Amino acid sequence: MSSANMNIMAVQTLDRLEEVQNQIAQLLVKNTDLFKLLRDANPNPLAEQITEQDIEDMTIEFLTNGERNSKCRLFFEPFIPEVQDGVVSQIRIFPSEISPINVYEADVFLDIEVIVHQSISRIMQGRRRDRILSELLKSLNGQEVKMIRPLMLVDRSVRVVRFASEWWGWIGRLKTGVTAPGRC
Repeated sequence: MSSANMNIMAVQTLDRLEEVQNQIAQLLVKNTDLFKLLRDANPNPLAEQITEQDIEDMTIEFLTNGERNSKCRLFFEPFIPEVQDGVVSQIRIFPSEISPINVYEADVFLDIEVIVHQSISRIMQGRRRDRILSELLKSLNGQEVKMIRPLMLVDRSVRVVRFASEWWGWIGRLKTGVTAPGRC
């Protein structure tokens, strides 16, 4: 493939990433148990009630005045420990690799990070990070995201990671496929 064609394909693929992220967010907001686990430090989060507004608040990273939303728990960028405030749980999903197949098609790999502050890890239903990962995979693995292939967990291990001194969780990888606009 020529470098000019490769550049065009890369730009078109990058343009589709926002669409993939929007589709992922739409799938996740349907899972109320996931957002109950993410919301606060309650040791019995699944017994709590949650509203659609609570869930929406947890998906908005920046407020209208440009400030960071302290209620946000779903991010589409990697974890940066230096900007973390508070004892919270969060999910981070972001593109980590684009692998061109040809000028019209590429595989897109998305890393998923489930990050939980250690002080709130234990809950009545086990470990918060394990339950969040379970709900996340129920919501995403095998689901259609209006791309050429459904989201699939890549055949490699999901592993426990220490993100920072008090932040532990899971990291894994999903894969989907994108095409250039106008292609099937």
